[in-house]
Amino acid sequence: MRRKEAERLRDRLPSLETGDFATREALPPWALEELPKIARTTAEPDATLPEKAPDVRGWIRNFILASGMGDRFLVATGIEGHQWLTVRIHGESWLDELVDALGEDLRLVSPDVLVAIYAEEYEYQAFLATPTHRRDADGAIV
Repeated sequence: MRRKEAERLRDRLPSLETGDFATREALPPWALEELPKIARTTAEPDATLPEKAPDVRGWIRNFILASGMGDRFLVATGIEGHQWLTVRIHGESWLDELVDALGEDLRLVSPDVLVAIYAEEYEYQAFLATPTHRRDADGAIV
């Protein structure tokens, strides 16, 4: 069943060239350390946007592009056994497809950049981590 769900996800991402599915172990070690820090409720976001802002997807797109993510990365799928999907941006509507398929909570990881977007109760929060832009154990930027 999970395999079918994973394949359906690929079909919903025509503007992304999809590669293999990967496990957490495929992520860079520094990103594995940062993901739980970013997920903490005490984590300090790098940027926020009010919940009722007019162009949420534009804000998300701009944050990702400004992060230095590049056009190849792993995206968290939320599918057990197919946790991360290797993708390459191949068309203009890639972000719309990701949000339509996965929702506004996104986690993207390249060798040098981690971006996480969370839709919270009253705002959107964007997090950036790199090997040199890290957080302490409570999620505060150091």
